[in-house]
Amino acid sequence: MWAAYQVERWRDRLDKERGNPPRQKDKALQLARNALEHLDEAALVDDRAVAPPKEDGAKSDRFWSLRKLEGIDIGITDDTTFCGIERSDLHLRALEVVRTIENDLAEELLDQYAELLRGS
Repeated sequence: MWAAYQVERWRDRLDKERGNPPRQKDKALQLARNALEHLDEAALVDDRAVAPPKEDGAKSDRFWSLRKLEGIDIGITDDTTFCGIERSDLHLRALEVVRTIENDLAEELLDQYAELLRGS
């Protein structure tokens, strides 16, 4: 999931550099990844990781994702969700991001190969 979010960011940068229109981001991946990033700094309350109180005058809120999720259950349960997303769905979302960039790069490679053949 973490790697898929990063690949999505790289794909977006590549699109920007090539002048392609921006794509729809997977907000669920972003939210889950951000929550995980700051999990080690979260307050632990009754088997839940929650955002610590917001500091007065803070310019940014590093814990916005934990606040939006109203915390994450970190205890061992039989629940099959993470950040409100089914784990299997989270896996599929991550794979979809990776596949989009694989497909884009494969198309580009085929275009370059066809161009090379035309030039021969």
